[in-house]
Amino acid sequence: RSDENSVVKQACGQVWKAVVQNTPRTLRELLPTLMTRLIANLASTNREKQRVAARCVGDLVGKLGERVMPELMPIFMDTLSEGDAHV
Repeated sequence: RSDENSVVKQACGQVWKAVVQNTPRTLRELLPTLMTRLIANLASTNREKQRVAARCVGDLVGKLGERVMPELMPIFMDTLSEGDAHV
């Protein structure tokens, strides 16, 4: 959904809607894994990965709002404190 290519964005949206019945619940379930990957992409030297990851984080916060922030911060902090080579 956060891809810069509109064809990819549209195709992903169609697949997501066909597979996922409850987006907020599914996002909350996937949040730890998703955030780890997003943080790695935010720290990437590849500018496109950084832009897509930043848009995705913005979409998550926009979609789930204040409900997701208490869940996001511990994931951010844990990932940063682990000293991952990609972050």
